[in-house]
Amino acid sequence: MSAPFWQLAEPLDAFVFDCDGTLSTIEGIDELAMLNNTASAVKELTAQAMNTTGINIGLYAQRLSLTRPTAEQLDAVGDLYFKNKTKDILAVLQILRFLGKQVFILSAGIQRSVSAFAKRLDIEDQHVFAVDVFLDEQGYYKGFDENCPLVYPDGKSRVVEKLKNYYPRICHVGDGMNDFTAQEFSTRFVGYGGAYYRPQLEENCECYIKTASLLPLLPLTLTASEVNSLDGLALDFYEQGCAMLQDHWVKFPQRAH
Repeated sequence: MSAPFWQLAEPLDAFVFDCDGTLSTIEGIDELAMLNNTASAVKELTAQAMNTTGINIGLYAQRLSLTRPTAEQLDAVGDLYFKNKTKDILAVLQILRFLGKQVFILSAGIQRSVSAFAKRLDIEDQHVFAVDVFLDEQGYYKGFDENCPLVYPDGKSRVVEKLKNYYPRICHVGDGMNDFTAQEFSTRFVGYGGAYYRPQLEENCECYIKTASLLPLLPLTLTASEVNSLDGLALDFYEQGCAMLQDHWVKFPQRAH
């Protein structure tokens, strides 16, 4: 019996996840905007970045100038990330660790918030790439790291390209067009639309998850040999992911052309 077309023949070395809208169902900057009564303007800018233009330094600066987050608010967003973690992400991460995969977070979110979330996911801080924000001694906003690659349109592709020197076979998982820039350096790019549906991303993806759960990521990224090493709950989670895939909760736009 031949392997399904979506199953990889060779194992992946590392998984790189976006944070906002992928590992968590919220957009951190939008949460900060609600705390600072600038929600409408900031959400419009976020939607523009995620759906069409991708992130850029001008847009990034504009959103932070509107929100001007405090230390306390950034810590609150870290808690909100975990409270709104994507369905089944803890199970997926546990299985990836069991299989010896390296896991990274690559985010245009704010380092303080994303790192706090990562810690609760048991992802080490050195595997978190995000944007530093500068605060004064009272914890008030002063500015952000304008040299960070992640505030530029090709930032994620630049980081993934460097990671590829150490982990040749990478899966990148994300929900926005700034994630899609990393596709050329990814062995498998998986678009996630379970929190925010992005039609332009779906059209360009090799595979696009349209259900809230991230369990379909398992059949999309594990080899037959790796599946054979699973048992108990891990195998059950894998089979649930397969069922979602077979129920057409994963789209393969490129095969339709």
